[in-house]
Order: sequence, then C-alpha cells, then structure tokens
Amino acid sequence: MAGDGYDADRRSYDSQARGRIFENGTGEFFRDRERGYTPQVEVPVPGRNEVRRFDKAQVKDGAYLSIEDKSGAVRGPNDMKEMRNDRILLERGIVANHTLRTVEGEYISKEAREFINEMLRDFPGRYVHQVISREEARQIWARGLQREPGQQLELVRAYELNRAERARQRLEHIRQIVKAQQRSELFRTTGPQFREATERGRVEARERAEHARETREQEQARQREQAARMREQLNKDIRAQAQQLGKDREVGRVPDADRLYETHKELTRNLDLVRDQEREETRAMLGTLGLGKEKARDMELAFELSREEQRKDVVRDLNSIALAVRREDQRREAAEKERKEKEAREAYGRALEERGIRPEIAALVQLQQAPGIENERERESGEPPQAKGRSRDIGGRGIERTRD
Repeated sequence: MAGDGYDADRRSYDSQARGRIFENGTGEFFRDRERGYTPQVEVPVPGRNEVRRFDKAQVKDGAYLSIEDKSGAVRGPNDMKEMRNDRILLERGIVANHTLRTVEGEYISKEAREFINEMLRDFPGRYVHQVISREEARQIWARGLQREPGQQLELVRAYELNRAERARQRLEHIRQIVKAQQRSELFRTTGPQFREATERGRVEARERAEHARETREQEQARQREQAARMREQLNKDIRAQAQQLGKDREVGRVPDADRLYETHKELTRNLDLVRDQEREETRAMLGTLGLGKEKARDMELAFELSREEQRKDVVRDLNSIALAVRREDQRREAAEKERKEKEAREAYGRALEERGIRPEIAALVQLQQAPGIENERERESGEPPQAKGRSRDIGGRGIERTRD
C-alpha cells in the first residue's frame, strides 16, 4: 500500500512529528480523553530500572488501562522493549488491559508479529491488537494535524473539520435537544420559564467547562514544551563546560576559578529549577489518576529516581566542574603559601645580616631554622604577619564560598 494517500499525508514529517500527530488524532477519533484516558503516562516496570511510557492510560479499580498508538512500522529494539515491558506489567496485574493500535498495511517485523500473537494467546481479553484501516488512518491524521501549533489545514472533507467547529456543532446539538425538551415541557408542566433558565444554565456551564479544559490543556502543553527546552539546553551547557575543562587539561591551560565558580553556581540553580518543574508535572499527572495519597507519593518517588538515573551523566559532568574549582583553589592556596614562606625566609635572613652575621652564615641559619621562621618574626616584630585569603565549600548541588 506504499504510495497511497496516507503515505503522502505523512511524507514531509519526521518520525517524532508523525507519532505526535497520529497520537493526537487517535485521541480525537476514538474520544480517548472523553473516556478518561490521560496522555503520556509513565509506569515503573518492576525488576527493571526503567519506566514504561504509554501514549494514553487511566487507572480503574486500582490498575491501569493503557493504549499504544503506532502510526507506522513496528520493528526494532525499542518496540520490542516496550512490548516486553507490557508483558511484565500485565503479568504483575499492574496493567489490567492494554490496546495496541497499528495501521493496516504498515510493516510489522516477524519477531514483533510473533510476540503480538503470543500476547494475544497468553492474555485473552486483556491484550487487544486493533488494526486501523488506512482510510480511517487518514481521518485520524487530519484530526491530529489540526492540533499542531500554527497549522493551517484546508478542510476538503467533512471529517476534517477542526476542533473548534466540532465543539460548536456539539453545543448546537445540545441546544436543539434542550429546546425540544422545553417545548414538550410547556404542554404538560408548569413553570416553563424556570425550566428554560435551568437548561440554559446547563448549556452555558458545559460551554464554560469545555473552554476551560481546552485552555488548561494548551497551558500544560506549553509548560511541558518549555521545560523540555530548558532541560535540553541545560544538558548541552553542562556537557560543553565539562568538555572544555577536558580540553584545557590536555593542553595544560589553567582555568579561571572565579569564572568557573559563577558558571557552576548558575548551572546548579538551573538544574534545581528543572527538577522543580519535573516534580510539578509528575504531581499534576498523578492527580488526574485518582490514586490514594500513599500510592501517589510512592509513584512520584519512583519517577524521580528514574529521572535521576537517566540524568547521572549530567550530574557527573556538573560535579567535575565543582572539582575543577576546588583543585584550582587548592593550587592557588599552595602557591600563595609558598610565596609567603619565601618572603619570610628572606626577611629573616636580612634581619640576621643586620645583626652582623655574615651572609653565608645567615643563609645557613635561615635554612636550618626555616620551620620556626614565623615564631622568630613574631619575636622580632611583636606581631605575626597576617595573610588575606579565601575559601570555598563545594557541595554536590552547588558551591558556597566566602571571601575575606
């Protein structure tokens, strides 16, 4: 079926955009949201240090009902990894029912097809393989495309009406039903004005709820996109700084500890902001699942541990920057100490010469009594020399320092 209308519709989009558009389109076409499903739900996989991210899921009677939408081929290690995790979650009862949606005529590898057949055999009624016709797939694609930011779509078919038009039609249909009920009530009941106002209020309430839901979803999508961009940029900045430090070490270049300290502090602050945003997103998602307080807290912790495991390379690079600051401070302190000791020895030598001791004897005494130079200077001047300095306390999440 290659080269048909469905392939032509998707040709100019990359794989990530194809998956997103198709997932949004199935949500509209099959009314997944109205049926209680939430997009992009992560579920920890028992026995593995990873999570299974479903395209849509909901919690019912203490277990998940999940959906995976595949707009194209099913093959490769990532698809097989997802299906193996699906088996674990079904076996443990964490997922009660899972639906795999694929498009008619799209390639499914031999390994994937055999695994799907095994799942159908081992979990009858709980594992569903839903094959979508290519004509329906085109309708789904058109609906998903309408939700893309800035997308202008020519409506050439009735099923390609945009979301706002369909919402208007639903509300108009509700108004017609209400009006018919009102006319019927006029003939057999009293108080028609009161009933009319009541029904009108219900319609307006539905309109407001629909508008509020759409606004909330758009804002949540915007926040997720902003957080993802910030997380990606932070990872790039930390990686670039760590790589620059490596290059400096190779050529023997000494880093600017003060500038590096400020850079580390800024990167640490940005990492804390990213972590806070991720926690807020997780709590908002768990809040829609109707979980108990304790279970929600356990799942939130599991998600955070999973994120930190995935971020361990970034944290390691950030800690390498802190370590470079500490090493440079130590090098500066050692050089400063050596300089002051040298000055003290030279001053002591001059004091001996002023007493009439020959230079060669003074030099010998100076070397032999080097450990006691500071005490000798204190006896001579009545006050030991004071050296200004600085110190930094570098922790895993940032650097704190004080200057005299």
